[in-house]
Amino acid sequence: MDNFMNGIFAFLFCMIPIIVFKIKDCIPKANKKTHLLMTLGWASVSLLFTFLLMLVSRSTFKIIPTLITIAITSIYNYFLMENEIDAKNLVKMLIIFLLFMMSSYLQLIPIAIFNIDLNNLSMATATWLTVFSDAILLMILFLIYRKDLIRDFKDFRHHIWENMDVAIKYWLIGLIIMGTSNVLITFLATGAQASNEMGVQTMIHDAPLASFLAAGILAPIIEELTFRKSFFDALKNKWLFILTSGLIFGGLHVISATSWQDFLFIIPYSSLGVAFAAMVYNRKNILTSISMHMIHNVALILLSIATMAVILL
Repeated sequence: MDNFMNGIFAFLFCMIPIIVFKIKDCIPKANKKTHLLMTLGWASVSLLFTFLLMLVSRSTFKIIPTLITIAITSIYNYFLMENEIDAKNLVKMLIIFLLFMMSSYLQLIPIAIFNIDLNNLSMATATWLTVFSDAILLMILFLIYRKDLIRDFKDFRHHIWENMDVAIKYWLIGLIIMGTSNVLITFLATGAQASNEMGVQTMIHDAPLASFLAAGILAPIIEELTFRKSFFDALKNKWLFILTSGLIFGGLHVISATSWQDFLFIIPYSSLGVAFAAMVYNRKNILTSISMHMIHNVALILLSIATMAVILL
């Protein structure tokens, strides 16, 4: 918990003031060297503020997670000063990311209405609760991005073959890297296992229809709008967008990792995240990655169902 609180306080102190100053146009125009010095100076101040706040709150000050958080946040502060990040869209991106992370709390609505016993929650019921919260989140995201989605749909329909050609090429590259890294991690890192993948397999086995809706339809749209659309609008630098989108997407897929070996699976998951981001950057159309992500997930679900059917036979 102390590691988490250190990270949160460090992030807030380091980034929020810079975002506000940028929106208010209070950051002076200067060369790269000056912006770098300003970034390093503010990073030092943020470290001091975090230390003092943790001291006042009588929490343990964790230097390593704090330094890592400030170092990563400072990179984005520098790009903010260099106009490589849109400050207003960055705020929008952070809000949408927060909505994504908090969306599971929407499941409390049907839990309260139907008086569902959480102590005896079956996988099927849990999956349907996920379908409910995902559907609500998707409606919210559609309201936020409805104009962009309508525009992208028209463009995607008129250039469907060009879009799919790019999508398939990047997907194949991502898939090859994903498959290769999966094999290497499994063989070289003893005891490593993709906990997210095992959870999905169990979900498909216990609730195939709900799994199809959640993982095959809703998740690809929600994840692409969250990790690609909102990130693309905010991060104007090509590689900053692609790497940030891919690594955060991959990181959330191994969030339940219990060992460093399990955490290595961030590589295969991030490879597809990077591929999806590259599609969006190339075509400037979110439906390109949504369609490919959906095809990928549906194919895996059908393959999993077919495999289970063969085993049962």
